Amino acid sequence: MEFPGERLALLDNDGRAVATIEITDVETTSFAKVTWGHAAAEGEGDASLEDWRAGHRRFWQREGTPVEDGTPLVCLTFRVVRAG
Repeated sequence: MEFPGERLALLDNDGRAVATIEITDVETTSFAKVTWGHAAAEGEGDASLEDWRAGHRRFWQREGTPVEDGTPLVCLTFRVVRAG
């Protein structure tokens, strides 16, 4: 599991590093308990928590890993320490 202070490389689809992030917070919760603050911080343009949940349910269903309200999640908060 990730931990505050850990640094991770973000890779593009070709495996090239595009940024380095530093984890600032780690929260374990369930899908139903993800807050609007966390959902909005993802920056995907969702208009509400319900939209965020519906979009994530569709995505994970297509991936073959459907999520339910009780599905455990790890919510990460991070900052970009190096871009490019």
